[in-house]
Amino acid sequence: MKKSLLILFALIQISVYAQLEYTFVKSTGTYAELVNPTVLPDAWTQTFKTKLPFSFTFFSKAFDSLKVIPNTISFTAAKDDVISMGQEYYYDTLDNKPAASEISYAIIGTTPNRIVKVQFKNLEVVPYDTAEQYIVNGQIWLYETTNNFEFHFGPSTITDINFTEYYFGFRDSDGSPYLAISGTAASPTLVKVANAGTFMGISSQPANGTVYTFAPYVPSSGVLGIDKPYQFANTEEGFKIISSNKVTFEITNVLGQNITSQNVDGNNTFIFNTNQLSKGMYLVSIVSNNQIFFEKIIVQ
Repeated sequence: MKKSLLILFALIQISVYAQLEYTFVKSTGTYAELVNPTVLPDAWTQTFKTKLPFSFTFFSKAFDSLKVIPNTISFTAAKDDVISMGQEYYYDTLDNKPAASEISYAIIGTTPNRIVKVQFKNLEVVPYDTAEQYIVNGQIWLYETTNNFEFHFGPSTITDINFTEYYFGFRDSDGSPYLAISGTAASPTLVKVANAGTFMGISSQPANGTVYTFAPYVPSSGVLGIDKPYQFANTEEGFKIISSNKVTFEITNVLGQNITSQNVDGNNTFIFNTNQLSKGMYLVSIVSNNQIFFEKIIVQ
């Protein structure tokens, strides 16, 4: 039996806009290597896993452990909930690990302001041209309490001109919203990727000292203060809309394709069965009183 999970997605008057699950800020600082970190040789065999010193919430789900592999951290053994800061072509086995490469981590600070810092030192990408080089340094930081996380970019040596696409992003396993950095290193933006096969990332490696900060999206008090002129709730078979006014709703998939559009008469309860939908995430846009509201459903 398929079930739909309701998550409030966004709300805005007149204009159609869907808020991303995270906000993004670019800043600069001084990159500093970790002091006496715990080295993780098992990260190269993708077998290292450890308990987090605090519960970390990622896409509204709380996790108490962490898996580390080259360029990526994962919150699940299946590597479905991931934060990744680099290419897919790193040397990723212990036998092939370059001698200068090292993966490590450290826990900094005291409760409730601890930070888990995972470091990828001299991580080397398999180059198209073996005479060229692609070596980067970077860290992923996880913050206690705020549940923010950051990419800290260190010095890099990239002489392989064949690399023109650089990928930095993160993904949630439930419905697989894939958020990534797009544009240029000088002027990056956070986007929701509809088609990973055609996504180009950014055009160059961020400079030494660049910091990308991601924070869970929290609606402003003004948005929270606006009452929805209808009730929206998940049911065993799908979802229902209860409204005293006439409303129109449209269901679209992650590619923006319309699945269905229907009207709901005022003073009525409308029940929609999601068994006809394929598994995945969908956006329900609801028009009522000249306002447009959004709800997100995930069919499992």
